[in-house]
Amino acid sequence: MSIFSLFRARTKRNELSPHIERGFRGEGVTYRLNGRTIEIDFTWCNGDRLYTETIDKWDDGHKLSDEEKQRVFLDVLKYLSRPLRRTIVVINTDDSSLDMWNRLSADNAKLVKAVEFTSIDEQKQFERQMYLDILNSKSSLVINDVQIHNESELDDLLTQTRKI
Repeated sequence: MSIFSLFRARTKRNELSPHIERGFRGEGVTYRLNGRTIEIDFTWCNGDRLYTETIDKWDDGHKLSDEEKQRVFLDVLKYLSRPLRRTIVVINTDDSSLDMWNRLSADNAKLVKAVEFTSIDEQKQFERQMYLDILNSKSSLVINDVQIHNESELDDLLTQTRKI
């Protein structure tokens, strides 16, 4: 066996293994495998939280197959695991992969601290409340270059932007 054979074997093995890293300030996770990349939402605020709804498309726009979703989820969950710090899995109830995320979380309970559920409507209400809190603490608010002065204007703008 030559030195080149060792290098080729090592390179091939690395292509089969994912490269995973956390984003800026430890938020977000970048997952790379076979020349493809996916950015996954993750935060450590109020506990490590992995958002499964973002495990959906590669950076080139191709959707992940169910097998790819499972592999990415398990690889990232193992990467994030620490002996005294497990991950909270956040599942969107509007996600078509809801049952798979539930099953994978249950099957890997030793790596999962808890499962939390969210929905698109819940996220919209959270966003509205956040803007409303800012508006109430100030005299106005600017969203997408639009000056907002009251709750009615906020609701009108959110309705317009959500129709797109």
